[in-house]
Order: sequence, then C-alpha cells, then structure tokens
Amino acid sequence: MRSTFGKIITVAALMAVAFTVSPSYAMQGMGMPKAKVDSGKAAINPDAPVAVVNGQPVTRREYDLAVKAYMSNVARSMGGGKHNPDTMEANIEIKNEVINNMIDRELVYQEIEKQKLEGVEEQIKAEIEASKKPFKTDEEYQTALKEQGLTDELLKKLIERRLKLQAYIVQVVKPTVEATDEDAKKFYDENPKEFSAPESMNASHILIGVEASADQAAKDEAKAKAADLKKQLDGGASFADLAKEHSTCPSGKKGGDLGTFGRGQMVKPFEEATLALEVGEVSDVVETRFGYHVIRLDGKNEAGKVEFDVVKKDVKNFLTNQNINAAMLKKVEELKKGAKIALVEEHLAAD
Repeated sequence: MRSTFGKIITVAALMAVAFTVSPSYAMQGMGMPKAKVDSGKAAINPDAPVAVVNGQPVTRREYDLAVKAYMSNVARSMGGGKHNPDTMEANIEIKNEVINNMIDRELVYQEIEKQKLEGVEEQIKAEIEASKKPFKTDEEYQTALKEQGLTDELLKKLIERRLKLQAYIVQVVKPTVEATDEDAKKFYDENPKEFSAPESMNASHILIGVEASADQAAKDEAKAKAADLKKQLDGGASFADLAKEHSTCPSGKKGGDLGTFGRGQMVKPFEEATLALEVGEVSDVVETRFGYHVIRLDGKNEAGKVEFDVVKKDVKNFLTNQNINAAMLKKVEELKKGAKIALVEEHLAAD
C-alpha cells in the first residue's frame, strides 16, 4: 500500500486535530462582537477571559497553553529538538487560528454537556488520580503544575474535556457515520494507485565494515575476512550464526536479517547484487562505502496490488475517521449559528 494512504488518522489523532478547519473570523473585521472591559491589571490576569462563548469564558491561561501546544507541534514538524518552542514567537495568523479553534471547541464542549455518556466519569476520576501518583507530596504536585502553567482546577478541566470529547465521538458521532464494508470496497476499487505494492525483496547480510577513508591494508583485511565467511557459508555454515558473530551491522544481532526493502532503498552496489540473486542464493563479496558484504536473498515480492481483505479494516477506519471529522465540522457550523461569541481584545492582545 502506498505511504500516502498508510498515514491513516486514528480516532485519537482525530480528536487532537478536529475543528482546525474553520473560518478565520476572529480579529478579522467580520462582525465578531467585541466585549468592552477595563485594561490594566485585568489584561495580564491569567484567569481573565480572552473570549466569551454563550456566557462561558475562555481564559488567558487556557489560551496561552493552547498557543504553547501549537508551537510545540510546529517545532516537532520542523525537526524536533532543533527548535525550542519556548523561544518561537507565534504570529498573528497562528494566534487567530488558536483562538478560533478554542471557540469551536468550547461550543462543542457545551453541546457535549447535554449528552448522556457512559463510563466517562469513572475514566475522569481514574486519570485525575493517576496524574498525582508520580508525586510524593501535594507540594511536589502543585510545583509541577505551576511549572507547566497549570492549576489543579485547570488540569482537571482539561482531562475532563478530553475524555468527554473522546466519549462523545465514540458513543454519539461514530455510530452514525461508521464506514461499511461496501464503502471500503468502493474506495478500494476507485483508488487502485493507493493499494499498489511495488517490487520488494527480503535479504540478510554479513557486513565487515571498514571506513571509506581507511588505508588499502585495512580494506584488504576486511575483504579477506568477508571472503573467508563466504567460503564458510559455501561449506554449510549457518548464515545467522556467522552474522551474529562477525557482522558489524546492527542487523547482525538478528542473524543479518534486513527485512523487506524496495528499489532505491539500498546503496546501488548492494541493490544490484541482491537483484541478481535467486531466492536462497548467497552472493560473492560485495563492496559498498560501508565495507564488504555477503548477501543472501531470502525472498522476492513481485509488484502488484494489495488484496482488499488485507486492507479492508484500515480502509474502514480511514473512511470512518474522515466521516467523523466532517460531522464534527458540520456540528460546529450549526452551533455557531445560534451562539453568542465575543472576543475580549484587551486580554487577547496582552503578551
């Protein structure tokens, strides 16, 4: 199956990204009411509202945490540890997107409170208790919360809302939009390229590593050792045992097994030598920039199409999650129509 389809969104991931596609109406001059409040101390109060949704406040503390989480995701997408989210500044577009998403979520949370959800209260209680277990004292727990910009009350609120959203999606939304076997088969038939399986092979190797910059004597010694191992294999020695004992590749611990790979995934001399082998055949010594290899072809997989039964479950999950996302976005738009939403610009602009 192609990697583009392989990135299937799970229900858990969907919960994290739901409502991210929404009209950019905040601070854009599109008729969003503005709540008038006093500036000054209230503007830097973490419990001051940055927005009010049907009378319920979205606080500055929650907004700051959401911006921080957004920037952490940006940092990860840009290369993980190479970027520090604490030193990255959110631009106006990011801030707009964050507050829009928070308003959308608040609308959904208010809708969720009207639902009867099974088992969620027990889950909330268990997770709140579990969050305290790593700490020896309440003082340590409170210190850890403070370091994360949290309060005990806000942590409980975040846990409660996350688990209620999860339960709402699973218990209320999913049953109405779950993809059928027929839906999955239709998608499979209409998107053949997504299920093409390129030619691949399974191989094992023994590597006698030597630096490309090594002198000729070192290279000759490594090559001679690889040739001796090839001779032992021809005499009936165990490939796996020799790989475990002599290979300098991490795969040696697994008897030299490299798993499955396709064209273009190995250096050219290695690939060409492997393609020339019959299944079960062992190559002569092959030189690459990593050193000297003895390769065994363990299997060949011809190009073709993955059978529907193999991917049916994944396709159904993929389509169901697409349907859930669409249903949630539709629900948000419905809730907006009758909602009273106001931005508190003084608190939102305070940095």
